[in-house]
Amino acid sequence: MKVHGLPTRSIRSLEGGESVEIIDQTLLPFRFERRVLTTWEDAVEAIRNMRVRGAPLIGITGASKGGRSHPQRPSHGGESLVGGDAHARSSFAARAQ
Repeated sequence: MKVHGLPTRSIRSLEGGESVEIIDQTLLPFRFERRVLTTWEDAVEAIRNMRVRGAPLIGITGASKGGRSHPQRPSHGGESLVGGDAHARSSFAARAQ
C-alpha cells in the first residue's frame, strides 16, 4: 500500500530480524504512526490491544517474537517455547489473545 505516496508495509523486519515495525492500526484513519516491537511482551501487547489486526498480520507478529527472541521463560521452569513443550506454547498463545 502507499501512504503519502510512499510504498509502505503493515509489518516489516528491522535490524536483521531482531525487531519488527508495525503500523499502529488503533490510530487509523486519523493518525499514521509506526511502532517497533522488540520483545515478545511488545508483540503480546500489540495483539491484545489490536494494534495489529487480521489473521495473517497477527500470526506474523506472534511468530516474529514468540520463540526466537525469548526462547526460554522462567515462569515455565526454563522450558523452551519452541520445540518439545506443547503446554508452554499453548499457554503463550492463550495469553496473546
